[in-house]
Amino acid sequence: MPWNTPSRDMDLEWSAGVVDRGGDPSPDEWTPVTVPGRPAQFADADAVAYRCSFGDPRDDPAEHVLVELDGAFAETSVWLNGEHIVDHDVYFEPLRIALHDELDPENELVVRCARPSDAFGGNYSSSRTPPSAAVPAIRWGATVERRPATFVDRVGVVPHVVGDHAELTVTAAIVSSADRSDRVTVSVRPETASGRATMERAAVDLSETRRSVVSHEVRIDDPIRWWPWELGDPHRYRVGVSIADSEASVHTGIATVGRDDGRLVVNDRTVRGRGLVLDDATPEAVSTARDLGATVVRPRAHVPPRSVQTACDERGMLCWQDLPLTGPVDPDVDRGRTIARRLFKARRRHPSLAIATVHDEPTDLTPDGPLSGGLLGRLRTRWRVWRADFDAETATAIERAFPDAIASAPVVGALGTDPDATAAFPGWSIGDADAIDWLLDRYPEAFETVGAVGVGSISDPGASFPDPVDDAHHAAHAGDDVAASQAYQRRTLKHVVERLRREGCPLFAVASLTDVDGAGMGVYDGEGEPKPARDALANAFQPVVPVLADPSPGESDVIVLNDADQPWSGDLRWTAGSASGSADVTVGTHGRSVPATIEVPEDCSRVELVLALPDGTITNDYRVA
Repeated sequence: MPWNTPSRDMDLEWSAGVVDRGGDPSPDEWTPVTVPGRPAQFADADAVAYRCSFGDPRDDPAEHVLVELDGAFAETSVWLNGEHIVDHDVYFEPLRIALHDELDPENELVVRCARPSDAFGGNYSSSRTPPSAAVPAIRWGATVERRPATFVDRVGVVPHVVGDHAELTVTAAIVSSADRSDRVTVSVRPETASGRATMERAAVDLSETRRSVVSHEVRIDDPIRWWPWELGDPHRYRVGVSIADSEASVHTGIATVGRDDGRLVVNDRTVRGRGLVLDDATPEAVSTARDLGATVVRPRAHVPPRSVQTACDERGMLCWQDLPLTGPVDPDVDRGRTIARRLFKARRRHPSLAIATVHDEPTDLTPDGPLSGGLLGRLRTRWRVWRADFDAETATAIERAFPDAIASAPVVGALGTDPDATAAFPGWSIGDADAIDWLLDRYPEAFETVGAVGVGSISDPGASFPDPVDDAHHAAHAGDDVAASQAYQRRTLKHVVERLRREGCPLFAVASLTDVDGAGMGVYDGEGEPKPARDALANAFQPVVPVLADPSPGESDVIVLNDADQPWSGDLRWTAGSASGSADVTVGTHGRSVPATIEVPEDCSRVELVLALPDGTITNDYRVA
C-alpha cells in the first residue's frame, strides 16, 4: 500500500475496568467501552485500565506498528502482551509508541490511566468539572497504524520573524528498523494564499539508532503573515517532511505576538482582547466564541486537544493558554517547569498562541458567600482586599520556563493579591451590577488585565452550581425562578462588560461560555442552548458599538466604542420610549466618542441605539431598570 498518507486505522474494540494505581492492571471485570471517550460509569474511579487486542498487520517484518494515545489522562502506563513498556504523565502530549520486534501475531494492549497525583490536575481536579468529565481515560484519540520500515514520526516547527523575512526551525523524528544514512525532504508552501513554496534537503544518520531527530532551518522571504480575524486573514503554511515513502506534515503561521503596555500586539498592530473562558475547550467552542465577537479564548486551567489550537489558527482567534493548575494548591516548581516546557514544545508552531498563565485563582476573596452592596458591603470588600495575600514566587519560578517569545500573566487571581490578571466578579460575589463602577474607581490598576469576570444563572429550577459557594452568590441576587435568574445575568453581565470596554481595558475574559449542568456562568446552558445573556454579550462584544452609560430614567451619555484598527464615521439614531433623536458620529482608531446625551423618560422600558456605518448597521438595546 502507498505510504505517502497514513494507513487506515484498525478497528479496535475496547473494554475497561477499575484498577489500583499500582501493580497488576487487571480489573475484576472488563466492561465494553468507547475509546476515545470518558466512560461515565467510572466517574469515581482513581484509576481505570483499558484493553484492546490487534493482530500484526505488517506485510514485512521490517515495518512498524505505531500506537498513538492522545489525551491519556493523566498518569498513564502501558503494557503490551503482559510486558510493561512505557509510562507517560503529560496528557496533552500524544503518547506515540513505535513497535517492531515487540509484536506477536496477536497482541494485547493494556493502558492504565490514573488521576493526577500532583497539583497539576487543573480544572479536571476542581469543582468546575463534574466527576463524569474528569474520568481517567483516553480522551482524544487511540489508533494503531501500520508504518514502513523507515518513517517520519513527528514534525515540529518554531517560526521566527527576522526583519523582513521569516525563519522556520523544522524538526523531525525519524524511526527506522534498518541501519542507514539518508536525506529528508523539507517542503513549505502557503496553505491559504498564493505565495512561494520551498523544498530543501537535510541529512539524517540512522546508522547507530532506531530513532533520530533532524533539525533544519528554512528561510521565507516576504512571508505572508497570519492575522487575527479583526485585522486580516489567518494565513498558514503547510510544512512537510518526507523520507523514502513516508511523509508527515503540520501547519504553522508567521506572526509576531506580544504585549505592549497591557495591549495585545500582533504584527505591530493592536488587538483589543475581548475574551471568553472555556472550562473544557473544544473546536466547536472556539467557533462559537468567534461568532459571538470574541477575539480571545482562554482554556482555563487545562490544556485542550491540539484540534482546539488548530481551530484558533483557522478562525483567527488568539489563545490565552493556562497550565493545568488552579485553586489553593502548592505545586512543585520542577514539575511545573517540565509541564511548561513540554506544552510550549508541542504548541509553539501555532500562531494563535498569544499569552500564558501558570496559576489560576489560587485564592478566593469570598469563600463563605457574597459581599453585599451598599456602604457596608464596600467597606467589607475593601477590608478583604486589604487583607488578601498570595505569594507568587512559585508561579514566577515556573514562568521562567516559558519561551521568551510568549507573553505571560503568571497568576490570575483575586483583588488584593497583586495578580498579573484579575479574577473578580462584581454583581455576583461582590455587590450588585454597579459594583464594577466603584471597583474601577477604587482599584483601576487591578482591571488593566482581567482573567475572569462573570455572573451566574440557573437553567433548571432548583439546580445547584458546581461550586457550592456559588449557590450562596446566586441566592443573594435571584431566587429559584429561571427567568428572573437569567434576566439578572443578562443585565449584569452586559453592564460589566460594557463598563470594562468604556474604561479601555485592553484584555479581559468573560467566564464562561457554557455551563456543565443546570447552573453556571455560561451564556449557553448545559444542553448548549443560548441563555438571554448570550445576545447581550454578543452586542457588548461588537468591535464598534454604541453603549448607554446609564440605562435608567434620567440623563445619560451615549458612548461609541471602537476596538477596530481604523477610524469610523456614521449616524447614530436612538429611541427611548416615545422620545427619539439622531447625531453624527466620528470615532478614532481604538477610541471612543460621546455623540449625544439623551433623556430617558420615567415610563420608558426599552432604549434602542442604532449606529449606521458605511459597511453596515450596529444595534444595541437596553431594558431600562
